[in-house]
Amino acid sequence: MKFTRYAVHGTSPIPQLQQRVQAALEAAGASRVDTGAEFLLQWDETPIPLPHPPGGVWRLAGADPGPLAFWEVYDGLFHLELRLERHTEPTCFLDRRWIPVDRLSYAQTLENAITEMVEMVVHAARCGTPGVVDPVWFPPRQSMPPTAAAQLLLKMKLAVRFAMAQWRGVWFAESWMVGVVEAPVTEFLDMGYQPEIHWLPSPTKQRFLADPFLARLPDGWLLMAEDFDFATNLGRIVQEFSASGNFTGQVEDAIDTGCHMSYPFLLEHAGELYCIPETHQLDGVFLWRWDAPRRKWLDRRPILEGRWLDPTLIRHEERWWMFATHKDHGPDSKLHLFYADHLEGPWQAHPGNPVKVDVRSSRPGGTPFVEGGKLYRPAQDSSKHYGWRMVVNLVTRLTPAEFAEETVRVVDSDRLGISGIHTLSGAAGRTLVDGWKPRFVPARAVRVLVHKLRKLARV
Repeated sequence: MKFTRYAVHGTSPIPQLQQRVQAALEAAGASRVDTGAEFLLQWDETPIPLPHPPGGVWRLAGADPGPLAFWEVYDGLFHLELRLERHTEPTCFLDRRWIPVDRLSYAQTLENAITEMVEMVVHAARCGTPGVVDPVWFPPRQSMPPTAAAQLLLKMKLAVRFAMAQWRGVWFAESWMVGVVEAPVTEFLDMGYQPEIHWLPSPTKQRFLADPFLARLPDGWLLMAEDFDFATNLGRIVQEFSASGNFTGQVEDAIDTGCHMSYPFLLEHAGELYCIPETHQLDGVFLWRWDAPRRKWLDRRPILEGRWLDPTLIRHEERWWMFATHKDHGPDSKLHLFYADHLEGPWQAHPGNPVKVDVRSSRPGGTPFVEGGKLYRPAQDSSKHYGWRMVVNLVTRLTPAEFAEETVRVVDSDRLGISGIHTLSGAAGRTLVDGWKPRFVPARAVRVLVHKLRKLARV
């Protein structure tokens, strides 16, 4: 802990938030003191006596005025911005996070917001203030308590949204496709670029392909993807080799562990080709090596423990870096970073983990690439729904002590004529993407309907 002594001022309009923040700080090893505090938590608008603690005056805030998260749910927004601000010089954002809004439940959205705010304060106390101070603009805030009519209307909105979600959930499935773009991935940095995508056919009506990755081999091209079966609700890793690069979608089994697998990330290093798929059900990240003569994946090696999603690796500035999110803790919003001297490890967790919390641009979504000496990282925007659209982030700081990036390009699924996209991977001047459209799948509809009826029977 960088800061172990704190003071408080005022009373929060959300008593639960204040209590949970103080309990979490004490559980992390910080102590509340009356004198000698390193930072002060301000809970209301009343003036703070001088002198201020050396770590400054901290205050939590949501993006919009009014009760925390109420109007975001009421208006049907997709994400909620939370801020931890330092109000004393140098003013800055100690932390900014964007979390998804549960459009079906205000209570759940409020709980998620409180949980995240608690983590923000503990994270700032643990990691200290940021090395780069960002300017803070404090907009005027006005309390807008909801009227009885607004609260009643919210309940009606939630009921309609729930009914629509149940209807869509039973009768329509996300049917993903793999697309080939005959252009380098760097073209996607151009805001006006509109790719021409050749979509590959699905293996069968009961399966789909997603999470594509590409490698250029001496004798051809190798496409790796997830093959998801609606009947089993499991994905497996498949491949298609093509000497000419004209893929057909006729895939064959590549890696099978008996559990759900996806995101077969490909990596070339020291003359070898490796595959690092998502294997969170095996409680670890594993490395497979490509055996070119037999066209098989061999020598599975564990490199990191944990239920990590979409592990994405890159060698940059004499180190290995791994980006991932965790299955059980913000799978679509909390980015974790690891680094190592060798590909096989040992891998060290970045001290700032999670280095970023943003449902709009955290979860990895393809192969990082370098253009003009700058590192870019494709990521998923799941704020509206899972796999809504892609973004490309420019990594501005990447060291064992610091991490920062900014979004420089949005790849909108609507402009591509699809309902979602969550992979952007390139190799040797070509790019693979995936996309989905809603589709009725009888086997899945029956399974989901039976599951819902059984839940109703138990109520």
